[in-house]
Amino acid sequence: MVAQRDYEIYFNVSRLAQRVAEAQLRLFVESAYVRDLDHGTARPRLKKINFFHIAYNRLHNKPIRSP
Repeated sequence: MVAQRDYEIYFNVSRLAQRVAEAQLRLFVESAYVRDLDHGTARPRLKKINFFHIAYNRLHNKPIRSP
């Protein structure tokens, strides 16, 4: 059995086209690392945001709000 690990991933999503019908998204991973006892985080744990929610809002120029 493989142990489950939490990762802390920082990324940015941007649009490649101006019109929604032709829009494509580009995902830039800025950094990622395993979150464990030796490597904690200074950020508070927030609720997860579904990636498709982020992508939909980015495609339609809507703000992305944390839950």
